[in-house]
Amino acid sequence: MADNRLNNYTLMELVHLTYLLRDSLEYCHAQINVTQENFERRAAMSKNMLAEGNFVEKWLTNHPNDEIKKFYPQLVSYFANIYEEENYVVHATRKVEPEKLVDFVEETVKAPVISEEERRSMRNNILGWGITSLAFACSVFLSFLGFIFAIVAKAKAKKYYKTFGVLDWQAKVGNHLANAGLGVGIGLSIFWFFYIIIFILAIFGQIYAYETYEIMNDFTSTSLWIF
Repeated sequence: MADNRLNNYTLMELVHLTYLLRDSLEYCHAQINVTQENFERRAAMSKNMLAEGNFVEKWLTNHPNDEIKKFYPQLVSYFANIYEEENYVVHATRKVEPEKLVDFVEETVKAPVISEEERRSMRNNILGWGITSLAFACSVFLSFLGFIFAIVAKAKAKKYYKTFGVLDWQAKVGNHLANAGLGVGIGLSIFWFFYIIIFILAIFGQIYAYETYEIMNDFTSTSLWIF
């Protein structure tokens, strides 16, 4: 029960953060009267919520997605520009200066966006590389290509995970196939390497034996002719 209450509390902090971002747009509208008390309360809330060691800071800075990690310093800078630096909002009027309206709105709503189509393409790409790596790993004499393609697939899967924080089923299957291709590719590459070495040595051995046999025949023929 305590864990559920803690999870609910941390989720509420994220919800409050979104409210703070939404409410900051009130400073753009002359017809909305924001009291000094509300302005100061929001300033204190933003400072407390983004304090080091608090949930929002830990959640953002420890996120596996590097792009999400960038949100923390952006949020700190955003609220500092409003409540401390007075870069956007004039504290005397609690309104954004007209010439800064567009910049302020863009700063409020900007976020990195990856479309669902791009995400689907990334998933299918990982799956394709995974299938290709295992197919080449199981081939004759081309197992080393499976090893190389597996490395490519795993690198793409790692990037996908860092971007979205999770591997969807296509990406997960592609990553598993790449793991299989990596193991099979290494094993069969070693096998074919030694197979080719032994094959070449066998050929040279046969050539050496044949030349030795010819030399012995010539020697025997010469010896018989002398005697």
